[in-house]
Amino acid sequence: MSARAAVLAFLQKAGLSTPRANARIDQLLQEHAQGLRERLALVEALVSDFVDPDPCWFDHHGYCQAHGWVGTDPGCPHGRAKALGLEETEEDGS
Repeated sequence: MSARAAVLAFLQKAGLSTPRANARIDQLLQEHAQGLRERLALVEALVSDFVDPDPCWFDHHGYCQAHGWVGTDPGCPHGRAKALGLEETEEDGS
């Protein structure tokens, strides 16, 4: 169930569901979603700035020697960020 559906169901159950209340809920949820999208874009940009462009290379234990990551679960954060497409490209030019 979406956040909107949950809120509207609660309002309806409480007898508070009106077109005006529903419109205000929609407005607040849209504003919140926009704020989350903006924050996510900032986090993605930050991660892409930190990602090492060098590829991971692993020893016989599965540890990433290129980035000094001595764990396999979770794996190297550089590799995980690259798998999500969060690496700086040549076009970014920083």
